[in-house]
Amino acid sequence: SRTFEIDGRASLMALNLDKSLVAYCIEGNDRVIHILDLNRPLEEHFKTLSAHESSVRALQFSKDGRFLFSGGYDHQLIVWDLQSIEPITKIRLGSKARCLAVCDDSFIIACGVERKGAEIWYLDWDVDEAVGSD
Repeated sequence: SRTFEIDGRASLMALNLDKSLVAYCIEGNDRVIHILDLNRPLEEHFKTLSAHESSVRALQFSKDGRFLFSGGYDHQLIVWDLQSIEPITKIRLGSKARCLAVCDDSFIIACGVERKGAEIWYLDWDVDEAVGSD
């Protein structure tokens, strides 16, 4: 077991498949996503992601651990490259995001939204090109 302290109460959390990364938001500042790398020393394990204009309500890592998907009350679904800590895709939703699920290959995303029930998105992109890999 490992314990870590955060400034505030976590309002949302996700754990990647190999259990090395934790993504979370803190109540009162839940537009910012914090990434905790459990394989690094405590003093250097935090990173933050900021692109949402309102509360983040859904988080999920891709199966391969390269991406984080976030959905927010700002009607945005954002795909984050975890190497660069930058958004690589932003999708405008029809309503506030409430929850999300990502297919194993990271190309199909189901997002539960407040007014319509759900939206399914098929990402038509070359992952390696999107993140600048050779």
